[in-house]
Amino acid sequence: MAFNRKQMKQIIALLFCGYASVALHAQTTTTDPPMKPLKERIIHTWKYSGWEQFYVFTPADSVKEKNDQFVFTDDGKYTQVSKGVSSGGTWTINEDYRQLYCTDAATGVQKMYTIKKLNATTLILNFQTPDLVNTKYTYLAK
Repeated sequence: MAFNRKQMKQIIALLFCGYASVALHAQTTTTDPPMKPLKERIIHTWKYSGWEQFYVFTPADSVKEKNDQFVFTDDGKYTQVSKGVSSGGTWTINEDYRQLYCTDAATGVQKMYTIKKLNATTLILNFQTPDLVNTKYTYLAK
């Protein structure tokens, strides 16, 4: 069956309209709810899982670090257990730069972490030392 020029234009126009309607529908519908801000998602008890430096992951020591964790509360306070030693203080988040600031209550020392991943099950914090060594700390939801 041969089509004349006018029929070909109509067929192409119909195909284009069908494609455009599917593409527009795909762009306007979503099943994912909007993400909550980092400051709401971080409020949790996070159990220490291990650390990564120079692309080598070292799991948590089952003896020394078995109870290590970070606990963030909605009043802006945190407690941290690291190698069995507990500390605490206040925390704030810069949402734009995904930076977490933890200020130790006893010493007044502030540490800045970059939040690399934060979802319902995993928190990965990157800490950069003054000599530019990056260490990623992985925590799992408790």
